Amino acid sequence: MSKKTLLSIILISLFYSCSTPKENEADPQSEGMEKVDDKIVEVRARVLEYEDFNYELLSNGTIASMHMAALSFQSHEPITKIYVKNGQSVTKGQKLAELDDFKLKSSLDQAT
Repeated sequence: MSKKTLLSIILISLFYSCSTPKENEADPQSEGMEKVDDKIVEVRARVLEYEDFNYELLSNGTIASMHMAALSFQSHEPITKIYVKNGQSVTKGQKLAELDDFKLKSSLDQAT
């Protein structure tokens, strides 16, 4: 290569490297930034009210009572009526169930 061609290559490369960037090329500093309009943003608000929160929680598992009570009777008669439901809280002296009292009444009648 001659000195003229080498010098011309260097001058051309300096010319292109020192030129200002074109407007249509992306500026690395403004990349990711968008132009924002200066519009007023309307915000709607609602006054809070006290009400039930209807949210359903689904879960599977087994629940066990901390205290279990054994229910036993003095006679072995069939149960005719149950006054409480499973899991319901009960108090001391509350009637829980009723036995068939036909045999008990007949044995009382025979004794008198």
